[in-house]
Amino acid sequence: MKPKPLDLNFDVDELLRNLRFLTSMRSKLYFKDGFIYAINLVRQRIKSACDFYRLFYGFNGMKELIVRVETGEIKLSEQRKRELYDFYLKYLKIFDKEKYYDLVNLIDKYNDWLFKLAFKNVFKENEGVD
Repeated sequence: MKPKPLDLNFDVDELLRNLRFLTSMRSKLYFKDGFIYAINLVRQRIKSACDFYRLFYGFNGMKELIVRVETGEIKLSEQRKRELYDFYLKYLKIFDKEKYYDLVNLIDKYNDWLFKLAFKNVFKENEGVD
């Protein structure tokens, strides 16, 4: 699975197709297999979100994320794109003035933003993140 933000919205029909034996078989063994399948699916998605965060962490990651958004490999809402570009423009302005303390604060804010993007489904109920 390629790195991408965490998506906990599962296609119920797909899950049922993969777990369809649960409707005809009632044994604990089949239930356990189905449960393990579902857990592994969630694990894969969490690992993908962690890889996404690690890949785009820091300033070099910010530049890579911009490239992938521009090529269409990663889809972001218009609001998220604006936020990303704002981080980059602020970075360039601060870097030119050699205000390294401000630069560290900006990268920390970007990394926090990236974390919330990578795990947006976890924060959705609490903070209204899209």
